[in-house]
Amino acid sequence: MIGDWVYVPHDGNVTHYGQVKAIYESYISVKLGDDSWAGVAEALKPVPLTAEILEKNGFESDTNMFGLCYYELSKSYIIDNRGDRFCFVKRFPGLRDSTFHVIDVKYVHELQHALRLCGISKEIVL
Repeated sequence: MIGDWVYVPHDGNVTHYGQVKAIYESYISVKLGDDSWAGVAEALKPVPLTAEILEKNGFESDTNMFGLCYYELSKSYIIDNRGDRFCFVKRFPGLRDSTFHVIDVKYVHELQHALRLCGISKEIVL
């Protein structure tokens, strides 16, 4: 999607973070800071989601009753850090500690899509 963060092959074997700026029939355009890149989608790699990325973007962490770390996205949604993966979780305010697992999130672009679909207006930065 437009705005997704990806790893971009650039200058030989060096990779950079970039954001998708345009999607065409035969190629994708990605903004790399002051530079840009254009190529086939197959050349792009996803950016793994990390606790550091969540914290850098202002999502505050806390610990749940099982000792697992979670990050609050909004009053209704959190990201659980399960150690081996992150889980996008729907909370039900008013129902004590009631949650519903929505989807596993491994990559930054998956988090971006989940935020958009749930109406959470948040620009992710890397």
